[in-house]
Amino acid sequence: MKGIQRHLCKRCGSTKQEAYSNRACLAETNTNIVLFLKEGVGIRSISRILKISTTTVLKRIISISRQTRQPPVLLGREYEVDELITYIGSKKYRVCLTYAIDRKTKDVVSFSVGRRTKKTLGMVVNTLLLSEAKEIRTDRLSLYLGLIPKEIHHV
Repeated sequence: MKGIQRHLCKRCGSTKQEAYSNRACLAETNTNIVLFLKEGVGIRSISRILKISTTTVLKRIISISRQTRQPPVLLGREYEVDELITYIGSKKYRVCLTYAIDRKTKDVVSFSVGRRTKKTLGMVVNTLLLSEAKEIRTDRLSLYLGLIPKEIHHV
């Protein structure tokens, strides 16, 4: 022990301490991680700024991502679909994040994470097709040609 005073609850038997030396226990840690990620701050920088380990930051990101749910998709809208390619750990582990944005509101309405295949792209495109999309805009990636009907597909 480091000589930190702990208090025992007489009802449930759990122990608590008044001040934690571990910064990862703070209530605002997850909120700060999300804010930094939105600003494009890297994992090591987040770790240094929040004074917690990179392993803890990565575990928290995974935990936060599992709680993320797909937003509602409105019927008959215009969408843009694109991919973001990144790496996890090393260049061997390439990951594709495919997402769809409502052109009017600029909200992300669907996303999928996986390899850059028809299956990963199809998960996002099928969501849009089920919402009776008026128009779906993409880049020139050939995988989209077999997924989106020609009459609503625009490059």
